[in-house]
Amino acid sequence: MREEIFRMNTLLEREAIHDSFAERFSFPDYYGRNLDALHDCLTELDEDTRIILDFEGMSARRLPSYPTKLLRVLLDSASENEHLELVVR
Repeated sequence: MREEIFRMNTLLEREAIHDSFAERFSFPDYYGRNLDALHDCLTELDEDTRIILDFEGMSARRLPSYPTKLLRVLLDSASENEHLELVVR
């Protein structure tokens, strides 16, 4: 199983999140760099993949809004794609 760990303390802004996902998953050049496009790409994965979001040392109360939206999208993507597992720690 492929495993990708995202240390969320370095991924607080929209651009950093999309850069990281695009690079790690080799998304196509036409990747839209938004949450809808991310969802589309993740639901198309056909390799068993575990995405780990590591929030170590972060307070949920101080979490910026974009990572919170990202979490919702990843949960939706994992529920739609049997090859995708999400772990939050």
